[in-house]
Amino acid sequence: MTRVIGANGVIRLKLAGAAVYEATAARAPAELTPLLEEFTTFGDAGALSPDVFMIVAGRIIDLSGLATREQIISLARVETEACPRDEKVIGLVARK
Repeated sequence: MTRVIGANGVIRLKLAGAAVYEATAARAPAELTPLLEEFTTFGDAGALSPDVFMIVAGRIIDLSGLATREQIISLARVETEACPRDEKVIGLVARK
């Protein structure tokens, strides 16, 4: 079980079986791509994208509601472009 705990000690996010990665803002979308491939599951309805969260500058960004890998990567890129290139980004990816 992976938990994200805020500065005040409150659990802000809890995921079972999540992969956690660390990257700079400049590299975060590229680092996310292989994890999306690994954690995508397939069923009768086709591909099911994993739950994806990014922690950037103290914010938790929920990318889980997006339907395709391209949408997830695109929004991750938009969210990190406003940050300094060397800003630390933590990503969490888990199967649905």
